[in-house]
Amino acid sequence: MRLSTAGLLRSLAAVIDDPRQLSKCRHSTLELLTQRVMALVAGYEDCNDHTLLRRDPGLKTATKRRALSGSDLASQPTLSRFENSVTRRDLWRLAEAFVEHFLDRHDA
Repeated sequence: MRLSTAGLLRSLAAVIDDPRQLSKCRHSTLELLTQRVMALVAGYEDCNDHTLLRRDPGLKTATKRRALSGSDLASQPTLSRFENSVTRRDLWRLAEAFVEHFLDRHDA
């Protein structure tokens, strides 16, 4: 993953409100977002594929997990809950983060 992509994903994850009890969570917002984006890049459009993809060595590597010995990625239900938890306010902040990232990259 390119450094600018990682920076963008970190910026986007930072603006998504996470109402979960973090002490009970196994996957951070950044991990969930990265897993979802990398799967989309690989051509997996919906979350149904993540039942199998959660153990995929390539996707694990892209999300900075150990390919063979690392813990599994998020399950399909976890990713679906994540996607459905995003609010209008989150979407607004995501749009702002995209614009800010673009302007930072093209600052004259």
